[in-house]
Amino acid sequence: MLKVKDILKATNGKLINGEDEITITSYKIDSREVNSGDFFIPLPGERTDGHKYLDMVIDNGCIGFFVSKEKIDNLDIKCFLKRNRNLIIIEVEDTLKALHMIGEYNRNIHIDIPIIAVTGSVGKTSTREIISSVLYQEKKVITTEKNMNSNIGLSLMTLKLKDQDVGIFEAGIDFVGEMDILTNILKPEVAVITNIGTSHIGKFGSRDIIYQEKTKIANGLINKKILLHYYNDDLNEFIKYTKNISDIEELNTFAEYEIIERLTDEQLTRIIMKKFDIDNVEDIAEFFRDKSKSEEKRCLKEVKNILGTNITQVARVTRIGRKKIEKIWN
Repeated sequence: MLKVKDILKATNGKLINGEDEITITSYKIDSREVNSGDFFIPLPGERTDGHKYLDMVIDNGCIGFFVSKEKIDNLDIKCFLKRNRNLIIIEVEDTLKALHMIGEYNRNIHIDIPIIAVTGSVGKTSTREIISSVLYQEKKVITTEKNMNSNIGLSLMTLKLKDQDVGIFEAGIDFVGEMDILTNILKPEVAVITNIGTSHIGKFGSRDIIYQEKTKIANGLINKKILLHYYNDDLNEFIKYTKNISDIEELNTFAEYEIIERLTDEQLTRIIMKKFDIDNVEDIAEFFRDKSKSEEKRCLKEVKNILGTNITQVARVTRIGRKKIEKIWN
């Protein structure tokens, strides 16, 4: 929860009225949903503008609201204060950008809460619900409510971060550049791409652009920086558009994570060496050759647990015959 002074700092806003030590506990963007104690964020829209409903939200008991710099001269602030002299009124350059800023600010305060971000053309909600249902068993979870997966909705969701153990959020995009906004606000530790199809292709122009935009979810990854996706050649091709792919490749051990990702030979080699304490690449083949049949079988089954590997790839890295690996794995 942010105090007014935090909001001023995050947005570089100007306090027109109110006390800066007051804590804001709830934010609303729909004037019809504003209740006593809510802070209202009037957003511009295609058909209307939230500034038109400031009288309504005052009547509904709001604690305060943003006003954009370009609108403030057209508002009767004195009239507002006659109705509630304690109203918190903050002037900002742009109310939508201010919402992004306070969402990111609160996320930064609670940066210790790991976030899993889920995107994709289809399957975002079901994937997010599956992950949430598993984590709910032992963790205090915050997850996307209703359809709050846009730059507006996710900003409101990150404002709810406080004492949870983990967050699982959907990241939906509707225009070029929106994923940059989302990933900057969310700063996930894990990003999940369910798939990439042609949804909203009319807004993006081509499937290639959708690929480029969706894979930008990796740009804001922090800490462990794990990218999970269903393997396909097109998706791997467009992963190169992400800025942090070199960090994503730095996996500690496959025992710690379930990586739904196609690993390169180099990645697989590095993980096998770390897992079995092998010092040199040249020693990998000898390591398996010196094992008893039962030990070799156990080790190869452990290698199978690296999601995304395949028999041909393991045969290349370990120099064990493909048929032998296939027999052990089956």
